Amino acid sequence: MTRLASTAKAGFYPTPDRVTELITRFVVSAITAEPTTKGRLLDPCCGEGIAAQTVARAWHLEGYGIEIDAERALAASSRLHRVLHLDYAQARAPLHGFQVLYANPPYDYDAGEGKRLEYTCLRETTKWLCAGGLLVYLVPQYRVDARMAGFLAASFKDLRAYKFPDPEYQTFKQVVIFGIAKNEPARDDTAALALLGACRGALPALPNEPSVEECYTLPAPLPEDPKRAFYFRGNELNPQEALDEALQRGVWASDEWRDLIEPHRAFAGFRPLMPLKKGHLATLIAAGMMQNILLENDQGERVLVKGRTYKVQEEVETAEDDEAEVVRDRFVTEIIALDLNTGEHTQVNEPSALADFIEKWREGLVARVQETFKPLYEFDLDAEGPRVNATLDGLSKNRRLPGRVETGLFPAQKHVSVALWKRLQTANSAICVGEMGTGKTTISITVSELMRMCSNDTRPSLVLSPPHLIAKWIREIQETVPGAFAMELRRIGDVPDFVRRVKTLAPGTPAYAVVSREMAKLGSGWKPAYIKRRLVLREEVRVRDEGEGWGWHDEVRWAAEEVFACPNCGHPVCEVEGGREYGHVHDAAYLAKRKRFCFECHAPLFQMTHLNGVTRACASSLPLLGSNPGAAHQGRCGNGNDSSATAQNGHGRAKATVTERYPIADYIARRYPGFFKLLIADEVHRVPRSVHL
Repeated sequence: MTRLASTAKAGFYPTPDRVTELITRFVVSAITAEPTTKGRLLDPCCGEGIAAQTVARAWHLEGYGIEIDAERALAASSRLHRVLHLDYAQARAPLHGFQVLYANPPYDYDAGEGKRLEYTCLRETTKWLCAGGLLVYLVPQYRVDARMAGFLAASFKDLRAYKFPDPEYQTFKQVVIFGIAKNEPARDDTAALALLGACRGALPALPNEPSVEECYTLPAPLPEDPKRAFYFRGNELNPQEALDEALQRGVWASDEWRDLIEPHRAFAGFRPLMPLKKGHLATLIAAGMMQNILLENDQGERVLVKGRTYKVQEEVETAEDDEAEVVRDRFVTEIIALDLNTGEHTQVNEPSALADFIEKWREGLVARVQETFKPLYEFDLDAEGPRVNATLDGLSKNRRLPGRVETGLFPAQKHVSVALWKRLQTANSAICVGEMGTGKTTISITVSELMRMCSNDTRPSLVLSPPHLIAKWIREIQETVPGAFAMELRRIGDVPDFVRRVKTLAPGTPAYAVVSREMAKLGSGWKPAYIKRRLVLREEVRVRDEGEGWGWHDEVRWAAEEVFACPNCGHPVCEVEGGREYGHVHDAAYLAKRKRFCFECHAPLFQMTHLNGVTRACASSLPLLGSNPGAAHQGRCGNGNDSSATAQNGHGRAKATVTERYPIADYIARRYPGFFKLLIADEVHRVPRSVHL
C-alpha cells in the first residue's frame, strides 16, 4: 500500500481475526471463571475494538481503548469497557495501571517531527503497563531497527517475536513481539542484539499451540483502593464524561455526604474495642452519637432525646485600666428532651442538671449503648479459643518484674492485646493509650505475636522507636518472645541485610526490625546525572546572493553543539511539555529542579550524592547502639552502603566515599512493600509528619 493510501487510512491496519485468535493462546491463566476483580487491557490505537475485545474476553480483562477516528471510536465503545476519542498523547490514566498493553500502532511518519509512529506509540504508552505486565506489540518486521530493539530490551524481558502466519504475513510483513515489563528500565545490549538479529532474519510463525515455555502468565490485578480511584480520561473536559463521572463519583455518592444526611449510617459501623462504661454516656451524647433515642421508665414517662455540643465565647473580666478585651471559648454540652406525653421541650445544659438527667435515665441509656455499640471483645478469653490462650500464656515467661513472683503477662495486658488484635482484623490501625508503666511495649509485641500465631501471618514486624528507647525495645522483644530475632536498622544497608537474615531463619521464627524515628525521616541528597555529547546539527538558511543582484538562495550549514544526554542510552535531554520533547537542555539547573527521567528509555537522570569529607577514622569514633561493630564506622555519617571507594585528604589519610543518608521509611516503602505485617509506632504523637508511615 502506498504512503498516500496509508495516510488516508490514518495508518489503520486491523489485526486479522485468525492472528488475534493465535495471540490469545499465549497466556496461561489459573483462572477458570471470571474473577471478581478484573485486570485491565489497554489498546492505545484500538480502531473498532475487535481485536482488543477478543483478547480481553479470552484473558478475563476489562478492555480500554483509545482511538483518534470518530467513527471507529464509536464502534469500539460498544465492544470495550471504556473508549476515549482522542490521540493517545492526550490520554490520562494512572501509571502502571494496566496488566496488558496491546499495541498495534499506525504505520506512518509523524508529520510534525518526522519520526516513525510505530516507535513513538510504543515509547509513550509503555508507562501505563505495570511491572510484570504483558506487552503484545504488532509492527512490520522491517520497522524493528536498533533504536526500537534497544528500547524493548531496556524496558522488557522474556522477549519473543513471531511473524504472522501465511497468507496474512505476505500483506504487510507484520510480526508480534511479546515481552514482560521490567520493574525498572535497564539497558540490555545482549537482548537488544538478539531481538534485532531475529527480526532481520527468518522469524518463526505464530504457532497454533504454543509450548508451555512460550506462554506467559499475567500479573494478578491489584485490589481497588477507594482513596486512589482508577481513572481513564483525556486532558480536555468532555461534558458527557464529566456528567457520567459526577453521577458515579459526585459528592452525594460519597460516604461523608451520606453520613451527614443519614446520621445513623455514620455510627452503624462503629464498634468499640471493649464494653463502654457508664461514664461514657455523657461523652456519647455530647458527640452527637446518640440521636433521637426513645427512653421510657416504669412511671410511664416517654421522652425523645437529642444531644449536641456547641461553642460559646465569653468575655473575661480584666483590670479596669486594661483596655484589651479577652475572649475565651467554652464548649457546652446540651441535651434536648421532648416529652411525648405532654409535648414539652426541655433543654439541659447546666452540669448539675445534665448529671441529674443522666442519672434518672441511666438504665435506658445503658441499654441503648449496649444495643447500638456492641464491643469487639467482651473480656472473655475462653471465647477466643485455646490457640489464643496458648499464645498469651507462652509470652513473657522469662521476664521477672520487681515485686512479682510469677512470670507472664498481666491479665489486663492479655485483655487489651486481644482487643487490639481483633481490631486489626477489620481495620488497618489501632491506638493503645496508657499510663507509663502499664506495659504498652509488651502489649504491642503481644499483638504482633497474636497475628503470627493466630492469624498465620509470619511476616516480620517493624518498630518505629524514639532514639533513646531502641535498646529497650530490642531487650523487651527478646524477653517477651522466646527465640525472637530483633535487629536495629541504622542505615539503608541494614534493610536488605535484615531481609536476608530473616530468610535464613527457621520458618515461623518471630522477627522484628527496630528503627529510630530520626533515621526514618532523614532526607536524601541527590544531584543530576547526565553525560555530555556533541551533536552535529543541520540547518537550512536563506542567504543573499553576493554581487549586484538582490537574489537569495538556500544554503545548508552544519554546526556542532554540546548537549546533556542520558547516561544509560545516550538520548539528548530535552525539555518536555505536553508529552513531547522540545529544545535541548544546556543548563544543569533545569535537571536540578526536580528528579527527571529519560524521555527515551525512562532511566533516572539523577543519582544520590556522597559525603566525601568524612574519614573512616572520624566515622568509626561515633558511638552507636547495638551489636554490629563491623558497621560502626558508617554510623551517623551516612547510610554506608559498604562503599569501598576512597580518596586522599590533605593530610594523606584515606577518606571514605559514603552515600548520604536516605530516609529508611521511604526506602522500605519503595523496595520492600508488604514485607512487614505490622508497624508499631512508639509515641506516635511525636512522629514527624515527614515520616511516611
